[in-house]
Amino acid sequence: MDASLPEVRLRPQPTERERLLPWRYALVGVGALHTLLCAGVVFGWSSLEAVLRAEGRFGPAPDELFAFVFTLGAVGNYVSNLPFGALLDARGPRFVGCVAAVGFGAAVAVAARGCRDGDALSLAAGVFGLGFLGPAIQLPTLSLSCLFGDGALAMSLQAAAFDGGACVFALGRLAHDAFGVSSGAFLTAYLAVPVFCFATALALWPIRTLEAPDAPLDRSPGGPGSPFLPRHRSRSSSFTHSPSFAALVPEPARPPGPATLRAMVASRKFVFLAAFAAVHILKLNFVVTSVNAQLALLLPDDAARAAALSRAFGAMLPFGFVSAPLTAALLSRDAVAAFAAANVFGVVYGAALCAGDADALLYVAFPLVALSRQLVYSSVFHFVGAEFGFARYGTLLGIINLAVSAFGVLQYPLVSAATASGSYGAANLLLLLLTLPLFGARAFLREPAPPKAPRPRRAPPAGEKTTLVRPSSLSGLA
Repeated sequence: MDASLPEVRLRPQPTERERLLPWRYALVGVGALHTLLCAGVVFGWSSLEAVLRAEGRFGPAPDELFAFVFTLGAVGNYVSNLPFGALLDARGPRFVGCVAAVGFGAAVAVAARGCRDGDALSLAAGVFGLGFLGPAIQLPTLSLSCLFGDGALAMSLQAAAFDGGACVFALGRLAHDAFGVSSGAFLTAYLAVPVFCFATALALWPIRTLEAPDAPLDRSPGGPGSPFLPRHRSRSSSFTHSPSFAALVPEPARPPGPATLRAMVASRKFVFLAAFAAVHILKLNFVVTSVNAQLALLLPDDAARAAALSRAFGAMLPFGFVSAPLTAALLSRDAVAAFAAANVFGVVYGAALCAGDADALLYVAFPLVALSRQLVYSSVFHFVGAEFGFARYGTLLGIINLAVSAFGVLQYPLVSAATASGSYGAANLLLLLLTLPLFGARAFLREPAPPKAPRPRRAPPAGEKTTLVRPSSLSGLA
């Protein structure tokens, strides 16, 4: 080499994922805070409902009104994932996070007006907006899990934060009971949250959705990206994606993924996942929307104990996060075990609700409802990303939530029928029976058996004579 020529060294340009890796703990922490404060806040409705009943601005017996309002919020929570998921796939996390935060702030203002003025229309519109826009604040944070190995623990943290969102209205109830803070005043102060979410989304979220560097694209059922197959990281994969060589070494050829979005949605795993989410979330939300009415029917002569049990339920609901490490371990080792655990919990707390005993509710149903929420949401969030990747994560999650919202509209007629009959026994039994078919999870989620290889032809023994038959000699056998 000519010594007069200067040596030129290429300085690799870090990818966005590599740029964010040193800050991954802070980013996931801020993302979990967004989820905690916004995504699942509507599921703390039982606490806000208790305050609204105490304030008395909506009449003496607003059971059906409040059931309708919560149903709107819950359905909004699920239908938003499809439009915002498609927007996330097209425009990226930063854009979606900022837009969702602005809309969420508007919904909080409308809900505060409804609580303050006793306006049922404003309350319903505001709660629907909280449900519709809360998950859109969470969606941009989910792909951050690919900064942590297989992402199971990060997804469990996200699910725990979603579950813990019920604490927001529980804090509002505490402020009302201890200091006389009205629901309208609490929601007005809560406007600080969407401001925080907008500022941090603008400053921190990546422009494009992140993807794990060694995640294979073929995540079709039975493909190498399946969470039920062991994952191997080859030397070439680690070399190619190391920061030093990321810009110098071309990407290795990857196996083809599912041909279309339709192929993913039509897979048996996706169909089961949608059914699993729809049934369990309907059951969980039915408990949230009806717990106060069920306690009032169960303890007609002991209003003080009914109120105490209602407060206990509101306090337990955000603490499903205690099962997050166990959930992450289950998802990392055997995802089917997480589905089975959620089904068992669903049957047990359903049986406790059917029993109609106050102690069974306090010591069995309420804790298991909180833990089941964590299991169900973690399983759904993790499985979609692990099986199908993050490139279409938002759209796939949105389609699942369309199924959830379709089932969710059953809440209102179930509550209306139970109110008319004066008993929730039949509704609780029906929801318990819906859980039983889900125990066939392994049949839907197992990997298909590989095709049998053709048996090799047996070679003739040594010394055995073979006769060659000419094709022309077979014509007379037809």
